[in-house]
Amino acid sequence: GLGVLGIGLHNALAYLGLNYTTATNGVILNSFIPVMIVTIAWVFLRERLKALQIAGIAISLCGVLAILSQGSLAALAAFRLNGGDLLVILSMAMWSVYAIALRWRPPGLNVMSFLLVVAIVGDACVLPLWLIEMALGHYIHWTWTNFAALLAVALFSSVLAYLFWNRGVEAVGANVAGLFVHLMPVFGIVLAWAFLGEDLAPFHVAGIALILTGIWLTS
Repeated sequence: GLGVLGIGLHNALAYLGLNYTTATNGVILNSFIPVMIVTIAWVFLRERLKALQIAGIAISLCGVLAILSQGSLAALAAFRLNGGDLLVILSMAMWSVYAIALRWRPPGLNVMSFLLVVAIVGDACVLPLWLIEMALGHYIHWTWTNFAALLAVALFSSVLAYLFWNRGVEAVGANVAGLFVHLMPVFGIVLAWAFLGEDLAPFHVAGIALILTGIWLTS
């Protein structure tokens, strides 16, 4: 189940959905993962957060929206859902269930062995989709740039990301771990400022401060 949800369906729906929506929409929707995790845990497992933790999630979410809207309420009001967004939302739901279900990982099973098994199961789920794409004439064009990009995704966004995420959820629980998803725009802003020379605007600083405050309160 973890392999099907966390690797197979989650990744397939995310990559497919991002073909039909904007990166900004994807990040806005992604920022609701902590809310979705808490809601699913409350509905199905009767888990509840303290008032301070709920406040932390709300403050952190405001920080994400402040960054993405550049501090403009009009920009948020202009947000519209499309078909790609719905696929991204389904992907988020799969990831949220995966995060919660990690608590039932077989005890005593080495984390690397566990990840190997869920990766094999997840890849087996994606394989038919890949074959269908090839049958429809969608082939990858092998260049050194494409190969390097795939290698980076495989190493950092897949193996290491899943390893660290699973260990983090085991240590602090899904509800708290989910909030750290809000650090994604923070990392993006800081890296773009440090390495690409992009401006660090006041709304960036305010948003980062709200995100860090929310994470501190919740954890």
